[in-house]
Formats: sequence, C-alpha cells, structure tokens
Amino acid sequence: MELPSDIYGQLEELSNAGNDLVDDENYSLAIGKWMEALTLLPEPKSAHVGRTRLQCAA
Repeated sequence: MELPSDIYGQLEELSNAGNDLVDDENYSLAIGKWMEALTLLPEPKSAHVGRTRLQCAA
C-alpha cells in the first residue's frame, strides 16, 4: 500500500532522526522517534512495508 507523500515525508524525517539519535547513543529518544513514526501509518498497519523496518528498529 502506497502512502501519501506528506506522511511518507514525515516517516522519513522521524526515522532519520531516530537513526541520528542512535549515532549519538540516545537510544531511548531514538525509540520514541520510531514509535512516533509508527503512529502515522494508517490502518491496516501491516500493509505498509516501512512498518517492519520501524518496528525492528524500535
């Protein structure tokens, strides 16, 4: 299922922010960013490819 471009952009920003926080060893904050990104996915969440990547990261 394809995401609207605005949601996709927000997901990318939050995912990248989480990755940057991991690089700085701020693991709890990184997980928060990835969890926030997961909340942006519309139902059914399982239909989105990026969901697995975010869930594995968090």
